[in-house]
Formats: sequence, structure tokens, C-alpha cells
Amino acid sequence: MDGEIIELFSPEYLDRKRKRNRRFAWMLLLLALLGLGFCVGLCIGVNTENTYRRMLWTIGVSALTGWIVIYFYVFGYRAAKREIVHGEHLQDAERETLEGEVEVSKLAYRIRGSVNVRKVTVKTWNGSRTVNICASRGRELAAAGKRLRLWLAHGYVTAYEVRHENT
Repeated sequence: MDGEIIELFSPEYLDRKRKRNRRFAWMLLLLALLGLGFCVGLCIGVNTENTYRRMLWTIGVSALTGWIVIYFYVFGYRAAKREIVHGEHLQDAERETLEGEVEVSKLAYRIRGSVNVRKVTVKTWNGSRTVNICASRGRELAAAGKRLRLWLAHGYVTAYEVRHENT
């Protein structure tokens, strides 16, 4: 039996995620500043004839850019930041090995203040055990096959090896 080990939270993966998150934060800041600049530009051109129209435009632009920035901050930046911190925590932990048939749940749930996770049921020769995997990486594990060797830290999957039977 041989296979390839796939590390879910490798240092390279976490570095790529950090760099992407940093670029994303700069993009959000730029969007917020563009919205602010547009509102300031609208306020500069106010006179007695267009006051009401400019006020509506200013409110609309500031509300729209604010909601866009908040949405992408909550569902983009903050979620990625939580995954990075979670991955760093699991990298330093002691690992155990588990091998068996794997079934990944389709439902994800959020651990308060942490990442979204999916349940993974591993059926071994002496019973079954339920562990967790980061929801963003769950599809990857489900597509890998049924018979896997898993490396776990604190009940979370940190790496896996697809086991191929030689027949």
C-alpha cells in the first residue's frame, strides 16, 4: 500500500493564505477610501439648487460602499483570518494517526469564534470515531476516496494519505 500525503495546513498553504488576506485587506481599505473620496467630492460640489440630490447620492454611496466593505470583511477577511489562526494552532500540536473508511458530513457548522467545521466519521476495524475538518477543506477530503489514513491534532484532521490497494 502506498499513497501521497496531503498536508491541509502546511506552512506554504498558510503563507499563501496570509498574503492573500493581506491583499484582500488592502483592497477593502482602498474601496472604503474610494467611497469616502466620492462622498467628499459630492459634498464639495453642493450649491442651493442641487443640495437635496447630492445629499441622496452621498447617503446612497456611503451606505452601499459601507455594506460592501462590511460584507467582504465578515465573510472574506475574517473567515480567512480564523482559518489561519486555526491552522497555526494545529501545526504545533501533537498528532495521532487513524486509518479507515471515511465519510464526510455535508452539513457544516460554526464553532463560536473559530472556523466552520464538518464532521468526519472514520470506520476502523475496531469501531468508528468522529473527528472534525475545516469546512473549506472538507470537499477535498470527500473527493480523495473512501479508504484513507488521517493525521489528527485535537480532534481535527491535519493531513491525510490516500491508500491505494495494489491488486
